[in-house]
Amino acid sequence: MSVSRETQRGRYISLLRRWGAALNLTATNSASEVALNTLIDDCLCIVPHLPPGLDRLIDLGTGQGFPAIPIAIETGVVLDLVEADRRKAAFLTTTLATLGLRGHVHTSRIEATALPPAECVTARALAPLSALIPLAQPFISATGCGLFLKGASVEAELAQVAARSGLLIERLPTDRPPSCLVKVSALR
Repeated sequence: MSVSRETQRGRYISLLRRWGAALNLTATNSASEVALNTLIDDCLCIVPHLPPGLDRLIDLGTGQGFPAIPIAIETGVVLDLVEADRRKAAFLTTTLATLGLRGHVHTSRIEATALPPAECVTARALAPLSALIPLAQPFISATGCGLFLKGASVEAELAQVAARSGLLIERLPTDRPPSCLVKVSALR
């Protein structure tokens, strides 16, 4: 039996608040439902930029599931979630099962994780682009891209990585300021 996106979203918010309170994983236990819905909506600005026909997405430093869980709720894509913190990984495993999402949680550091490359790699609030791009590159297929949610420091971060040879680094428009989306792909 299929569960609606709205039901999945409500269950996800409930999980975020319950686990956040029980394990003090994040500030989500004190965040309002409106704030959590806004955060989920921010993550969904990635969806229009996903590669066509995407079947699998790798999310690095997943934390509480942002942006991967909202994307999977919206699209049904299979997830590979990389999260070193065991408490957060347990939350993610429970979330996948509770929401009926397809995917796997890899409880390891990004540098120690071995996965076949995917057409899309995502991350949110993980690291500056100068550190994030080298972490993500081994996971991005030759025709794929990285889609990274960034905040107010995006201009300074883009200036630091502008001259990376062999990469196309683009700032994509979103309707969720101050969030910004950065796309990284191989020059073709």
